Amino acid sequence: MTDRPDPVGNLGADLDNPFKGLRSFAAVDADDFHGRERLVERLIGRLGNPGTRGRFIAVVGPSGRGKSSVVRAGLLPALRRWAVPLSGSWFTIEMTPAPHPFEELEEALLGVAVNPPASLLEQLEGEHGLQRALRRVLPSDGSQLLLVIDQFEELFTQVDRETADRFISALVSAVTDEHSRLRVVVTLRADFYDRPLRYSGLGELLRDGSEVITPMTPEELERAVVGPVEPLGVTFEPALVAELVRDVVDRPGALPLLQYALTELFDERRGRTITLDSYRELGGVSGALARRAEALLAGVGDASHSVTRQVFLRLVTLGEGTGDTRRRVLQSELEQLSVDRAMLGAVLDTFGRHRLLSFDRDPVTRSPTVEISHEALITEWARLRRWIDGARHDVRNQRRLADFMTEWASSDHADEYLLRGGRLDQLHGWATTTTLPLSEPEQAFLDACVAHRDRAAEDERERQQRAIDTEQRSRRRTRQLAAVGLVAVLVAASAVFGAVQWRSADNARASAEQN
Repeated sequence: MTDRPDPVGNLGADLDNPFKGLRSFAAVDADDFHGRERLVERLIGRLGNPGTRGRFIAVVGPSGRGKSSVVRAGLLPALRRWAVPLSGSWFTIEMTPAPHPFEELEEALLGVAVNPPASLLEQLEGEHGLQRALRRVLPSDGSQLLLVIDQFEELFTQVDRETADRFISALVSAVTDEHSRLRVVVTLRADFYDRPLRYSGLGELLRDGSEVITPMTPEELERAVVGPVEPLGVTFEPALVAELVRDVVDRPGALPLLQYALTELFDERRGRTITLDSYRELGGVSGALARRAEALLAGVGDASHSVTRQVFLRLVTLGEGTGDTRRRVLQSELEQLSVDRAMLGAVLDTFGRHRLLSFDRDPVTRSPTVEISHEALITEWARLRRWIDGARHDVRNQRRLADFMTEWASSDHADEYLLRGGRLDQLHGWATTTTLPLSEPEQAFLDACVAHRDRAAEDERERQQRAIDTEQRSRRRTRQLAAVGLVAVLVAASAVFGAVQWRSADNARASAEQN
């Protein structure tokens, strides 16, 4: 960005904002990442342990504690500087597991392969597949691979159970192999800590390898605030630093809010000074994010409020005994909603430019994806909370319908995957009353289910009518046969009666002649 004229003489200075909004710090941001030096040292110590203890680390903490940043911008750069013996020569890959963990892993592995094959997917999904894949992509000099799996909880929220089970099994097998060349670092939200404990092998790795992130001290927070701007010659008013630290110290989930407020403050600085007045105008740490979200909503116009609501409800995974989480979706899913395309584009662009939405690509299809930049937006934006709380039933039904639709599409639209009976009646009835519009594929699937149900009902009515017609014809035939039989009986009886009469008359004549 271009700085405004600086009253102390640095006219037209171009300064990049060193703060990241709601996005986590990456390895390239290492110079801007401050305050977590002691935690990074503990992680380095764990990776330096011999055997399995040095092959698996789970960085565990609540949402908003900075797990991803400390691994990507703290640990990884330190390892490249040989913080652990030979770590500077390690190959390093990063991934998130949802929605296709094996495909995500394949893409990451192919990115570091010495002689990349056309595909690794079939190999990865087989028994001991990860070990074989590592031998295939790594050189034969004994090099190690460090695999970073960010947002490990996605395995339990956005991946089907069977796939998640296979992925975990492959991961545990590769880590515990006595000849393993793999080291794994995962980040895991604390409220999902019980999920991986349900797997015995993974649970043992967690028992020995968990590093819990505790809140930053006031001194660490001060370094996180002032450290990124010092090389730029930008300063904070001393009273502002003190107030920032007071506002976030020991406050759960406050780091994303702090980072977002700092991002806004840097953009609003006066020359090379960031002031306390600017901070209070933003509404402080608590108000900066919500205020920005409301301002963006107002900016897209009243007519786009409904579109914004549809978008954000699609980007949330409802918690089941846990907090709600963000959900990464294909942009095409949003584009297939029954909403104005221009309004949709404006919403995505507006919230993306201000770092509230993040964009990437799906590893399988390479199609664009969209997600909320951090769960902090879910907890801090009151309007979004109201949207979610008012639509929980609708969102759950939409996700159920979408899951059924995916199975049907995967089966090449086989009729046996269409909804029937009470399940169809429930979802069809819900779809006619919900304020959460379906996407075009979801509506097409539901229409196909209803059409199949109606055809089946029509076929049953025709079958029953044919049965009735057959029964009626059978009854008519029976009556006709009975009538014919009766006539035959009457004719026979008449004939017998006539014969008897004739014989009686004949006998009478014979008797008379004898007399």
